[in-house]
Amino acid sequence: MRAGQGSTASLTVDGGSLTATGTDTSGAGILFWLGDGVSGSGTSSLAVGDNAVVKASGVDGGIASNSNPVTPSGYGIVFNNGAGTGVISGTPAADGTSTFTVTAANDYGSDSKELTLTITERTAVPVTGVELNPESLELIEGGNAVLTAAVQPANADDPTVTWESSDVRVAAVDASGNVTAVSPGTATITVKTADNGFTDTCSVTVKHGSLTHTPENAATCTANGNEEYWTCGICGKHFKDAEGNTETTLEQTVIPVVDHRYENGRYLACGVIDDSFQPVVTAGAGGTWQKGGNEGLSFTSNAAFADFVKVQADGKDLAASDYEVREGSTVVTLKVSYLEMLLAGKHTIAIVSATGTATAEFTVEAAPASTAPAQPAPSQPTPAASAPAANGVTQSTPTGDDSNIALWIAVMLAAGAGLAAAAIYRQKRSATAIRKAQTAFVGAAEAMGVSSEDDIQALVDEVRYGKG
Repeated sequence: MRAGQGSTASLTVDGGSLTATGTDTSGAGILFWLGDGVSGSGTSSLAVGDNAVVKASGVDGGIASNSNPVTPSGYGIVFNNGAGTGVISGTPAADGTSTFTVTAANDYGSDSKELTLTITERTAVPVTGVELNPESLELIEGGNAVLTAAVQPANADDPTVTWESSDVRVAAVDASGNVTAVSPGTATITVKTADNGFTDTCSVTVKHGSLTHTPENAATCTANGNEEYWTCGICGKHFKDAEGNTETTLEQTVIPVVDHRYENGRYLACGVIDDSFQPVVTAGAGGTWQKGGNEGLSFTSNAAFADFVKVQADGKDLAASDYEVREGSTVVTLKVSYLEMLLAGKHTIAIVSATGTATAEFTVEAAPASTAPAQPAPSQPTPAASAPAANGVTQSTPTGDDSNIALWIAVMLAAGAGLAAAAIYRQKRSATAIRKAQTAFVGAAEAMGVSSEDDIQALVDEVRYGKG
């Protein structure tokens, strides 16, 4: 058989028989020659099929090649006798008994021998089991792993297996045993042999990865807090535990504000002032007080008692001795001694608190006429006797002058002011004493020509508070 350098030279004998004997020049019964040189390159092959019989002989061997050793293949019998030896090779295709004769010959003669070859029926190798490795897996969602199925015995005729996952939402497996983690949970991977249906399993646990911890944050009266939770960096879900077993939502982790409501302008829990709160007078607004009364005048603000700052009347701060203040919410009572100092008419009160100012009007009425002390009429100068003038005209003789009237007014004013001051600063708070001081003071003021309520009230403030 000839072929070019580096190519393939092949001989196939399919059934029947082939006898090849070498000559003095070729040397081999079957010779594969590649290229033109003694040493060639390429591939030489002999295939025998369908129980064919090949006999090759020669002085240089039965089968030879200038490239590579030739090993017959296929189903048949090959006699390769060279250098006084013979080789029988082949793979039986069927069972039974075959008889053949082997002959050896040389220059001195030949010898033959009959041989019997018995081919028995092939014995099947069934599957007896399968083993899966590993038996368990723990993966992070999105991870992968490979399972190996070892079919027993290793030379079993049919080692084919199939794969199956109990929950493809957790873990999936392909035909080669490659496992993919889909989402947290557990699943069972089962391998099954096609022959006899043997099975083995692997337990797969898929967990969340990259869980970020958010610590607990307490709520305040102005802002919500949150419970402790963990967030998965892969799927974005939230969990109550570090292992990612118990799922939750951000809404479920919220801790509501603590007693988030106002009372009297402040949050109950932390005392923060409500900017929108405006205190008002809930009781006493528009009230009336009559001079000569024995009880003060009360006003109630809905501001908290703890937030009380001061009291103002007609825009001026009052001394603490002019009023009383108590809880419920904030109750201010103007004292009788202060009210007696006010002129009859309308006035304003302002209850100032840290949360705002509540204002209202009230009226002071004059004392009843029956209780008002009589005002003595100012004495008049006694008319002087007339005297005839030198020219016959009668002239009056003056008995006083304007300085006496001014002196009288000054004395009255000083007396009234002194009486009022004594009544106030010596803390003589009887209604009778205050009324007398008030009456004397007003009378003195009117004698000076001060008649308007505003001007008289200004004089009262000057005496009372040292103003002016």
